[in-house]
Amino acid sequence: MHSRLYTNLQNANLISFIPNARGEVNIPTYMGYHVVVADTMPATSSGGNVYYTSYICAPGILGWGESPVAEPVATEKYQAQGNGMGVEALFTRRQFALHPYGFTWTDSSIADTAGPTRTEVETTANWDRAYSERKQIKFAALLTKNG
Repeated sequence: MHSRLYTNLQNANLISFIPNARGEVNIPTYMGYHVVVADTMPATSSGGNVYYTSYICAPGILGWGESPVAEPVATEKYQAQGNGMGVEALFTRRQFALHPYGFTWTDSSIADTAGPTRTEVETTANWDRAYSERKQIKFAALLTKNG
């Protein structure tokens, strides 16, 4: 959620804190959900109002997949660097994706077969619901007016 919403919830005493396993850090929660604060969350203006978008997710909503790459590890030597002693650089490459459970990727408007751009990932036409009932998807956007 946006920091404006977080501050308003704190002022209303609606944010609870739970300690981590060692009791050193308090983790903020709202209605039992862990809170992550980021001012990069969408905030749009319309008709003199500001609308903040927050996301509510159940545990385990994201799947993780990794695919092999042609050359996962490579090295290069730069003999002239390091005061003449040389320097060796190590490169590692990984190809992975995070995927929200409950949705399917449709590829309906992808220009390049190498993979989608960020804009294409954000395009609604490239996603479809995997379940007939909306309540089966444990992920929702919450729009709050004026924080």
